Amino acid sequence: MTISPADERDLLSGALPEALAREDLANLAVLLRYASDGCFAVAVYNDALAREQVVDALRRLVAPLPVFEWTYSKLDPYPSGYLDRLTDAQRRGRAVVFFFGLDQAGPDVIKSLDYHRERLSGHPHGLVFWVTPGFASRMACTAPHFWSQRSGVFDFTVACAAPASPADDVLQRMITDSTAWDDREERERALRLYQALLKEYEANPATPARALFDLHLRLARLLYYDDRPDEAKAHALAALELAKRLDRPRDRADALQTLGDLKRRLDDLEGARADYDAALALCRAIGDRLGEAYALQALGNLALAEGQTAEAIRLCRDAASISQTINDRLGLAGALGYLARAYLAAGIPAQAVSYGEDALNLFRQIEDSLGQSVVLNDQGDALWALDLQTAALGAWWQARALAARVYPMLAQHLEGRFARLEQALGAARFAGLAAQLGRDAEAMRLAGVKVARAGLQRYAALAQADKLFGVKRYEEALATYQAIVDALPNDADALNGLANALEALRRYDEALDAYGRAIAAQPEEAMFRRNRARLLLRLGRADEAEADIREAARLAPNHPYTRARQGELALARGRFAEAAAHFAAAVAARPEGDAEWQALLALARLGLGEVAAQTRLAEIALALDEDARESVRMWLERVAAQLPPEAAAAVAAMRDLLRAGG
Repeated sequence: MTISPADERDLLSGALPEALAREDLANLAVLLRYASDGCFAVAVYNDALAREQVVDALRRLVAPLPVFEWTYSKLDPYPSGYLDRLTDAQRRGRAVVFFFGLDQAGPDVIKSLDYHRERLSGHPHGLVFWVTPGFASRMACTAPHFWSQRSGVFDFTVACAAPASPADDVLQRMITDSTAWDDREERERALRLYQALLKEYEANPATPARALFDLHLRLARLLYYDDRPDEAKAHALAALELAKRLDRPRDRADALQTLGDLKRRLDDLEGARADYDAALALCRAIGDRLGEAYALQALGNLALAEGQTAEAIRLCRDAASISQTINDRLGLAGALGYLARAYLAAGIPAQAVSYGEDALNLFRQIEDSLGQSVVLNDQGDALWALDLQTAALGAWWQARALAARVYPMLAQHLEGRFARLEQALGAARFAGLAAQLGRDAEAMRLAGVKVARAGLQRYAALAQADKLFGVKRYEEALATYQAIVDALPNDADALNGLANALEALRRYDEALDAYGRAIAAQPEEAMFRRNRARLLLRLGRADEAEADIREAARLAPNHPYTRARQGELALARGRFAEAAAHFAAAVAARPEGDAEWQALLALARLGLGEVAAQTRLAEIALALDEDARESVRMWLERVAAQLPPEAAAAVAAMRDLLRAGG
């Protein structure tokens, strides 16, 4: 029998899992493999296990291109942050990047795709955003400019997913623990996979309880290092219950140890001690020396937290002795690290440095970046106590570089430490110490206070500035935006934020200058044009505003803010019918409502002689915040003379209402 190419494809499709048996996989693979200038793609899925199968297949199909992953978290919320994890060479080279978890993000994060699309498109990377069907439409509405640049939408939804089996060879190949604890990207991948597996396993009555125990315990540990202790605790408790049912003392000890770590993180020291004591008793009862050593380590760290330094030293020495006897280098490194911390707490920093060096060497031998980052942080504390400031800063910088990849919570702590040190030491002294270490002082300034030219979370600083602006702490927002601009003079987003803050502080000439610089840096961004036009209209400079509004209409003709600016320009010139049409379009594009636009729409209709507009204005005034009331008051006064005589009573009533605060 002769098989035609179409028949052959049908036969092959029948042998593949549903998500892989479609042309979308081949089309996406070709796009990612050959789009040399980069691309944006949206991959839609409805089953996490099917998604992981596709991801696994794509990794092999695009080889030898490197594949990077980014997963949403509160510590790393903005997708553009993936670039901060890469080296300069990786940013310049072709690569594929998978984005996960955006479904959990708020609208500000999704909207950031619009603001940061130039940065994302400035690299030869194929970007794939994995989203659920409902989120795809939400993404299109919230980030329309980004969505319009997509290279395609690829469908990997499945009609009916088969229950997962612990013996599934494909899933077992995707599960890897080798670097999950020590590599942030692998940890995020493992979290996604384990959560999906657990959901499927729990739905399958044939799943052995031991497999469920294993997944709950893995999730508890991964979530612990992802700084999600409450979620981790729920999984640890589930693992403990399963271990009791299985009557496996070793598993029960593991669950108790993990639960103790979580209670320690949540400041439940009494509960942590009870769990560690129980784990230690179980390990001793069954002769588990490895488990005994780790329980002793945990008790030593707990004693240290309670200020019992002598007890902490004793327990950690016992743990180190057992680890050395059974040739457990990881356990020995951890015990020596805790010993270093205990000696520092006891006021013996020289001994702390000695034990810290031993621990650091062991962690380096076994290539444990997480352990290295923690010990280096403690080494910095000990060296600082010995008044070896340059060496301490060197240790902290090394710790932060490692932690940024494997332990975000520690990296965040160290950024705060550097900010405080720079303030305490003074810029000159801080720069001098950095120079001794061969580091660019400006590059060591931290996001949130002073921002580096390279690799120091520029978007974290922008987010902080935006947050300050949002709560009307304009002076602080201004200082943070200015710090970014000092380091990055052509950063259009920071310049726009700077201009917003200056405008809020009524420093109008400076604001106009900053808007102009933002436009020069990014002339194709309509938002910057609209913002300058808003201020020019506020200052009564309608002719100048018109040029910006015309350009904004060319760049983003249907954007609601563009239509609102067109409405304001028409209102300024007494063209009420035109103003009403623009404001109506702006309001329709944002059905959740913008009270200021609705008020200006009612004002335009009042200018057209519509009697009902007076009542509508009074209703809307109740929903206006202070800034919106000021804006509506300004427009009311500007158009009052152009309104029909019969509107005089309505204008007087509105003046009183707006003056009274609604």
